[in-house]
Amino acid sequence: MGTWRACHLTTTKPLFHRPIWRPTAALVITEDMGRVSLDEVRLIQRIAREASSGSSFLERMNPLASSLSVLVPAQTVSCFVLDREGRPTHVVFWNGEQDTLLRYAHHYRHLDPMGRSIEQARGSPVSLSECMPSSTFGRTEFTSDFLKPLGVRWIMGLTQRLGEHDRVAIALQREGPLGDFTRRERELMQLVAPDLARAAHGAVLAERVALLAGPAAATTGAGGLLLDRQGELLHADDRGLALLKRLLAHDPRAMEALSDAARAGRGTRLLEAGDGLVRASLSPIEGPAGAPCALVVLEVLPGGSAEYFHAAAERVGLTEREREVAALAPEGLGNRGIAHRLQVSERAVRFHLSNVFRKARVPGRTELFHVLMGAVPPQG
Repeated sequence: MGTWRACHLTTTKPLFHRPIWRPTAALVITEDMGRVSLDEVRLIQRIAREASSGSSFLERMNPLASSLSVLVPAQTVSCFVLDREGRPTHVVFWNGEQDTLLRYAHHYRHLDPMGRSIEQARGSPVSLSECMPSSTFGRTEFTSDFLKPLGVRWIMGLTQRLGEHDRVAIALQREGPLGDFTRRERELMQLVAPDLARAAHGAVLAERVALLAGPAAATTGAGGLLLDRQGELLHADDRGLALLKRLLAHDPRAMEALSDAARAGRGTRLLEAGDGLVRASLSPIEGPAGAPCALVVLEVLPGGSAEYFHAAAERVGLTEREREVAALAPEGLGNRGIAHRLQVSERAVRFHLSNVFRKARVPGRTELFHVLMGAVPPQG
């Protein structure tokens, strides 16, 4: 479905008025550059860029985890999203076996001394050494049965909320010789925390768009937008952004139409895109910090398709019988042929056709075909 990113478009009305996430780490550290090396600045900037790359959770979080393990040295990096019931929905274990992380999520998380920080999701780094005395390491079921066989001695992690219920937990694991995580390393992880959350949130949203678009995404190239309840554009995937630009090029008021729909929260809108129709399907979704938002799936309706016909007929307000007559009118059938096919009188056909022409604002069948099918009728 493409990558998700914060959007800035040039239109008569600003589309992006306020940042959804805190400033990226690369911006924050400019206030105190003396504490961060040039190499660390470059790594933080790389993480900020990678937060918008890749379409799936795996494609996005794997390179992020790799860069994070260089910024804050670690043997492995775990990333997983938990739903409102605490079940893992997305899992990535960089440089480790994914089954290990699933085993942790299902069987050992409740034994983890850091588990409370996962539940609280305060967005601040927490280390294992803060949550248990060093003298007890290897004497608990979690440390002896789970961590020791993996060679893990030190852990630092943070958990952030994705909306009101979901959480993303990211942790770095080290072997004993590397030593515990330092205060400076905690500060570096805190700097990139907003980008880590942005990456996870964007990937989960992109997958939600793909799910809502269904099979249509593969054939029509559906794209997604995220609007807040005031109608401001927060995020878009690549395809959604391209379709939005196409809509705005044809009608600068298209964004206002989408904004009005977003305030309603759900529903469907049909918009002109110059050479076709774009269907905008809206559904409610939790945005950053649990704010109510609208997820908009933009889908191109190919001219000549049954979907285009039904959408265009709905747009001009045709009744079911008028649609049946309108579908047969361009096929070369006269009123008598249509009447025979539908088993109604010719008078009824003339009546329905008159209504169809009036609603579609066309003088005849050729123009009607163009309005309802998005093409010129075949000759012959």
